Amino acid sequence: MMSWSFAMGSVCPTTVDTVTSTSGQKPEIEFPDGPPPTELVIKDLVVGEGAEAVPGGTVEVHYVGVEFDTGEEFDSSWARNESIEFPLRGLIQGWQDGIPGMKVGGRRQLVIPPAQAYGPAGGGHRRSGKTLIFVIDLLGTREHVAETELMCDVSAKSRAEAQVRAGTAARSTPSNRCGSVPWQ
Repeated sequence: MMSWSFAMGSVCPTTVDTVTSTSGQKPEIEFPDGPPPTELVIKDLVVGEGAEAVPGGTVEVHYVGVEFDTGEEFDSSWARNESIEFPLRGLIQGWQDGIPGMKVGGRRQLVIPPAQAYGPAGGGHRRSGKTLIFVIDLLGTREHVAETELMCDVSAKSRAEAQVRAGTAARSTPSNRCGSVPWQ
C-alpha cells in the first residue's frame, strides 16, 4: 500500500520506482528514468505503524542520499553504521516538508529538486543545482524538546505563582504533562 503525504510546499505525485523497500536494511537505489521532477516527490515504500513525525519535531533516522542524475551516493548513515538524530528545523526544505506525516517503522523516498535542497547551480554548495534522492527509515520521533520544556517551565512557574496567591500551593499536585518526551 502506498500513501502520499502532502505536507507544506509543493508535492508532485510522480513516482520513481527505483528502490528496494526492505525496511531495516540499506536500500539499493537505481538510476531513475526521465527528467528530474521540479517539485518534491514523496513516496512511502513501507508505511510505519508507530508515532508520526511532526513539523519541527526531532527524528532519529537511517538514510541514504544519491544524486538523481548520476546515482552517486553522497551521504549515508548506513555507511557510518549508526543512525542519526536531529531536529527537522534547519535541514533542507525537502526534508522539512517530506518527513512530517511519516510514521516510525516506515521507509520513505524523497526526490528533492534543487529549490528544496541546496538551491540553484552556483549557490555555493557542492550539491547546488542538483536534484537529490533520499531514502529514509524513521526509527524514532519526538516533539521539539527545547520548546516543550520552555513552555512547561513557564507554565509551571505561572501555576506555582497562582497557587501561592490563592493559598493552594501546599495542596497542589504537579502535572505530568510536561515531563520529558520519550522516543516513540
